[in-house]
Amino acid sequence: LIKQHANQQRGANQLRDYVYNTVLSYMAKDRRWKEALQLLRSMQDHQQQQQPKDQTVGHPFPNSGTYHNVIQACINAGQTEQAIQTMLAVVEQRKKKKNNNNNDIITLATFQVLLSAVSKRKNWRRALQILDVMIDQEDLQPNERTYNAVISACARAGENGAARNVYARMRRANIKPTVVTFNSLMAAYPGTPRWRETLTLLGECNREPGVEPNLITYTTAIRACATGKKISTALTLLDVIKEKNLGPDVICYTAVMDACSKGNNWRKSLELLEEMRAKGMEPTEVTYSVAIAACGVGLQWQKSLDLLNEMRQKGLKPNAIVYNNAISALAKAAKRNSHLSVKAHAPGRFSREQQQRQMDSFTPDVDTRQLWKQAMKLLDQMKADGIELDGYSYSSAISACGHGGRWKEALELIRQMKEGGPKTRPNRVAYTAAITACGRSGEWKHALELFDTMRNEGLQPDRVAYNALVFSLRVGRRPNEAYEIWSEMCGKTQGISRTTTTTTKKYASARADQKHILPDEITVSEIIATLHRTAIGRPNSTRIDEVFSEAVKRGIFLNPNSLNSMWEVDLSGMPLPVASAACRFVLNNILRIAQASGTSPPDKDVQFITGTGKSHAVNGGDDDEGTTTTLREHVRGILSEEFDPPLYATIPKRAQGTVVIRNAVLQKWISSKVA
Repeated sequence: LIKQHANQQRGANQLRDYVYNTVLSYMAKDRRWKEALQLLRSMQDHQQQQQPKDQTVGHPFPNSGTYHNVIQACINAGQTEQAIQTMLAVVEQRKKKKNNNNNDIITLATFQVLLSAVSKRKNWRRALQILDVMIDQEDLQPNERTYNAVISACARAGENGAARNVYARMRRANIKPTVVTFNSLMAAYPGTPRWRETLTLLGECNREPGVEPNLITYTTAIRACATGKKISTALTLLDVIKEKNLGPDVICYTAVMDACSKGNNWRKSLELLEEMRAKGMEPTEVTYSVAIAACGVGLQWQKSLDLLNEMRQKGLKPNAIVYNNAISALAKAAKRNSHLSVKAHAPGRFSREQQQRQMDSFTPDVDTRQLWKQAMKLLDQMKADGIELDGYSYSSAISACGHGGRWKEALELIRQMKEGGPKTRPNRVAYTAAITACGRSGEWKHALELFDTMRNEGLQPDRVAYNALVFSLRVGRRPNEAYEIWSEMCGKTQGISRTTTTTTKKYASARADQKHILPDEITVSEIIATLHRTAIGRPNSTRIDEVFSEAVKRGIFLNPNSLNSMWEVDLSGMPLPVASAACRFVLNNILRIAQASGTSPPDKDVQFITGTGKSHAVNGGDDDEGTTTTLREHVRGILSEEFDPPLYATIPKRAQGTVVIRNAVLQKWISSKVA
């Protein structure tokens, strides 16, 4: 009908603009954006050919309703950029006209539609541009809804600073903020390192005259508490919601449960789940996911599986996140139980009371050997449900296998990851978990091969991966390989692949002093324990002292910023081999100073603080068998046995946790060395 009318001569019945706009509105609903733009161009072409008031022939001139419908059609069809370009073209055309017509404008409602579209797409730069265009219009000014939409666009994109700047512009324009303004601002911060800003904005909202926080405001603040692990604050906000009769909903309860879970209070998280049910609220998939994660924090793997089954019974479909939380709960429980098994059955390392407590907590219903099977079953269930496994799924399952001593299954999972798609390619976490699995089983060759494969595939191992490899080398009693790894971490040697002769493969070799591979206390302790356990002759003893000396230079042990000094050294908490190295380092350092100066050292005693604590295995490893001793007696023993003449030490009656070398004994030892 429109095409026919466009060809009618003067005097024919005129289809008025509202009819055209009605047609355009239906085009918008049907997402026919190309046809809408074509009709708009036809109307604009006719407008350019006719006098401004001559609309007796052909198409009517476009007006604000026309532009709104065309822009809406573009937005509905997902053509947001085309909608923006249409708006900018109209604004630019209007600037060129001398006599502007109020019908020939983009209305506030149209700008709101545009801002809503760019906000959903997190296109914050376009939102700022649209705001600037609106401010430039003489007959159109933004209101609080406009500013709220722009703030929301910035917040959704994570542009906290931009959101704050728009809020400041809103204040300068004397536009009063609403609760929606604060909700939009607050949405930018939960889940980020600046989560505290959310609570600050909540305080501003409470102080703003005429503005009352609503359920969304408090829920957003609770989400920030979850990021910061502020359980008490989250629970207080929940009480405020109840006192104000705002009616906490499922989303609110789930946020509080998440805060409790991340704050390691899994019991409270499950209590809130029961409170929800008592109020007749049905948990969502997200609620169950949070509850299962809380069970993982509390090492309640059976409860996590029960919740997973409950989801299925209620017709809810677990997604990848839910399954991953359940597998992670199994992995955490397996790790804890493997440690308890070692501690509970390690002879002589604990007092009888400590051993009994460990045995009581290591109960048959949490058999580590069964947890890896449960993890594997969940992987199979994910595949059966058509859910694509990701790196987290595999890594958690590999960890459960590792702590269950199932290194072969861990290697099989690595193989499956390699054969999968991009999302399942083994990452650093997966390789590290597999290396740990091999290490716990004494399969140091496989651990070393995995480490080199990781680098051959372009993955830079981090400190955790290095420490996992060193652990496997300690269990496998491979001091030379462990010393090479130490040199790599310290940047003294280039990383060399030890398990392949292929020269065409590329790998991310360790670069000197990279922060993420620098050794820490765990590294030093494992390296020294590895060298100590197989130290038959002088070379390994020399290497032990080299490692400890480097550790002191790096501030890992005997940090000068602590209470340690040359004459008073805290050894408490050190493994026995590390304590031995520390004693040699301190005494040899005193000797070097005396030799260099040619004078006797000050009239002081050397004090080693050891404490009176628990027994240690002599070789410093979890799997060591044989005699045990306390750190205090161990230090006395090495001072008398490893030094010539012997350094006989005493234990003061009023300081039973201290081993003291009297100055006279020290002087005699130094004199013998100088002579």
